Formats: sequence, structure tokens, C-alpha cells
Amino acid sequence: MKKLLLSLSLVLGLFAVAPIGIHAEECHDHEVYVSVYGEEETVITPRAQICLDCGKGTLVAKKTYGQWIAEDDIKCTHYPHGTDTPYHRSVTTTYKCNYCGKGTNPSLTTERKIECHGYYA
Repeated sequence: MKKLLLSLSLVLGLFAVAPIGIHAEECHDHEVYVSVYGEEETVITPRAQICLDCGKGTLVAKKTYGQWIAEDDIKCTHYPHGTDTPYHRSVTTTYKCNYCGKGTNPSLTTERKIECHGYYA
């Protein structure tokens, strides 16, 4: 029974990944053998940006966060009484190659959050 469940789960699992280039064969002893093949038309999408300077490394993002700065309180939007305190902070993102060490100019963005101080009377 265990062999049947194992082979059934392997076969079902192989059908789930078969479209991405995996072939499965069942041999005479009911074991499943998997072979991986490649085609020339297959496009592999990189998960990181390739360094334009060296062409070998990938650009790794490094983020630096500033301190949260409180703004003026506003009327609470969640409860009938109380206030909400909006905050903002700056985020500097720099990309640096993990092979040659060259980087890009930093980009500056802003993050926002609201802290609720509301309550029911």
C-alpha cells in the first residue's frame, strides 16, 4: 500500500512539473526515473539584474532606512473618538554588484504609516 501511494504521489507530482521540461519514465520494477532536458528555445528569466559593467555579477539592493518622523495628529478614521498619528521616513536604495563591487546612484523614496489612537467612549 505504501509503494502504491508513493508511486501515485510521484506520478501526480511529475504531471504538475512536466510542462517545464521534465520527462518521467516508469520502468519494469515500478520505480519512476526522471530526466531533465534543455532546449535551445528555452528562455531562462534571471531573478536579478545583471551588472552592466562586468556582465558576471548581479546587482544586490541595499536599503537604508531613516527614522520615523511624526506629523500632526488627525481625527481618527477607525473609531468615533481619538486621533491618528501619521508618520513618514526616507528610504535610500543602492544597487551594488556582488562580483565587481560597482554600484548605482542611490534612489530616495518615502514610506508612510498611520498609528491609530482611537477608542470607543
